[in-house]
Amino acid sequence: MNIKLYTIKEVMAVLSVSQSTVYRMMSSGQLPRVMIGRSVRIPAEVVEAIAKSGVETISSSTKQK
Repeated sequence: MNIKLYTIKEVMAVLSVSQSTVYRMMSSGQLPRVMIGRSVRIPAEVVEAIAKSGVETISSSTKQK
């Protein structure tokens, strides 16, 4: 099973957001993170879903839960 993981910089590029926004999204639970040693990786399927639906849409649905 191969799971594609993005780095913080790759997430920044795909979503067109700043580094602090990526960290804020991880802190709030919008972006799950995978720790590999001290490196942070984010599952590509989550990033691509956010890119497809928009950061604001994901933001709103997370607050409603």
